[in-house]
Amino acid sequence: MEQRNGTRSSSQPQLRINVPSTARERAASVDPYGFERSNDFDYESYEELMSEYLAVLTRRSIKWSKLLKGKRHVDRNLKGA
Repeated sequence: MEQRNGTRSSSQPQLRINVPSTARERAASVDPYGFERSNDFDYESYEELMSEYLAVLTRRSIKWSKLLKGKRHVDRNLKGA
């Protein structure tokens, strides 16, 4: 939000445009399960793995959505139980 003097309000976050960021900067030092990552954690490999894995999760989500479309309740398969 601009003030009358043309400066931006300090309540707005500043975006970093055209500033390269590293994988280390994009990933937290604590994983989603609460474990702290070691100092020698390979952030680049982790980011590569997660980008591939997220594509798999997206495909699976789409398939499940199509399969369950219009169904409010899914019956449990009692075979083998």
